[in-house]
Amino acid sequence: MPWMPRMVKPKASAKVIHIGFDPLVSRHPFREYETDLLVAGDPTAAVTMLNQALGTGDKVKRDARRKVVAAAREEMKAARQKLLAQAKRQVPIHPAWLAHCLNEAKAEDAIFINELGIAPNRLDFRNPLSFIGTSLAGGLGAGLGSALGAKLAARDREVIVAVGDGSYMFGNPVPYHFVQRAENLPTLTVVANNHSWLAVRQSTLAVYPDGAAAKANVMPIQDLNPSPAFERVAECCDGWALSVEDPAKLPDAMKRAFDKVRSGVPALLNVHTQGMR
Repeated sequence: MPWMPRMVKPKASAKVIHIGFDPLVSRHPFREYETDLLVAGDPTAAVTMLNQALGTGDKVKRDARRKVVAAAREEMKAARQKLLAQAKRQVPIHPAWLAHCLNEAKAEDAIFINELGIAPNRLDFRNPLSFIGTSLAGGLGAGLGSALGAKLAARDREVIVAVGDGSYMFGNPVPYHFVQRAENLPTLTVVANNHSWLAVRQSTLAVYPDGAAAKANVMPIQDLNPSPAFERVAECCDGWALSVEDPAKLPDAMKRAFDKVRSGVPALLNVHTQGMR
């Protein structure tokens, strides 16, 4: 689905064009997304043709659009840096600081698998085929296995997987760490450990914002305290692991973790964080 209407949708004046192999989504009995134009075809070919068409268009208008987008990007980067300055010393560790430390330490062509671990808009990428997000084909727990598959497909590239503490447990971590060592697939696993099933909390509040669970001091079925020592799970399969609670120690911990991965040893960081945002 292109967007969640309850949360965000295009302006009423926007023209919506849907390009795809089956833009009518014929397998579904109905579809509630209004479209001005449906175009059946290969999306990759369509985008290539669209770029060509834009290249022959009005240069003045094109340059004006680029300036608008560039200004919006600079504004976003400034806001990101402002938040980072505020977040770098916060305890529990702020997700923005975790993302920054990862950006600073990872290789430029690293592959990043993200399953409810870090907000994607805080990650830096310069190369294609570098990001795998949460897929409806998997569900909670798919991130760990996806990381093994990515490393099998690209042994010469660093693979990082970021998961929440709930997602980590859903991923069956003992077999995951065992296969890492048995098949020589060293990856960096980052557990963004907010001591809760945040997905359960967010879903509950989305449906019942004023319900009994929202008013409880501790929402049922979402608290994960006392938090397990996830670093020991990796260690039981001969991986290197560390628990990090102090934001000042995170950059060094990240460096040590990447040093291990680059030497062929799987690594895990159990990073105690605030809720993802």
